[in-house]
Amino acid sequence: MKNLRSLSLLAVLALSPFVAQAHGDACAKPFQSAGNIALPAGYSGVTAQFAVPVGYRLQIEQISAGLRLPASTDTADFQVGTTVGGVYAVHDLQVGVGYSNLDRKAYGPVTLYADKDTTVRIFISRITAAYPAGNARWAVTGCLYPA
Repeated sequence: MKNLRSLSLLAVLALSPFVAQAHGDACAKPFQSAGNIALPAGYSGVTAQFAVPVGYRLQIEQISAGLRLPASTDTADFQVGTTVGGVYAVHDLQVGVGYSNLDRKAYGPVTLYADKDTTVRIFISRITAAYPAGNARWAVTGCLYPA
C-alpha cells in the first residue's frame, strides 16, 4: 500500500505544471529584460531603461551588468532606479572585477520593486583617464504580479 501511495504521489507531481520560484513564492509570470548600451567617446556614463509591463508590478530578483575599462586602475559604478508608492529611489549594486582586470561587473540577487506604469533605469558609469567609446551590457530578472 505504501508503495502505491508513493507512485501516486510521483505521478501527481510529474503531471503538475512547473512554476518558477521567486524567493520561495511561486512566480506565475517570470520577467526578464536585457540589453547592450553604447558608451560614446568622451562620456563617463549612460542610462538604459525599460518599462514595467502594463497592469503589473515588478519584483526584481537578479541583476547583472558589465563593461570593459581602458585601464585596470579605472573604476565603474552600477545603479538601478525604481519607483515604489510614487517614490523614486536609486539603488547601488555591488561592483566586482570581471573576467579580466579590465572588466567590471555588477551582480547578485536583490529584492527591489517597481510599480506599474513606471520605468526602471540602469545607470552605468566609469571614471577613467581617457573616455574611449565602449559597450556595456545589463540584465534584470524577476517576477510580475498583477497590480
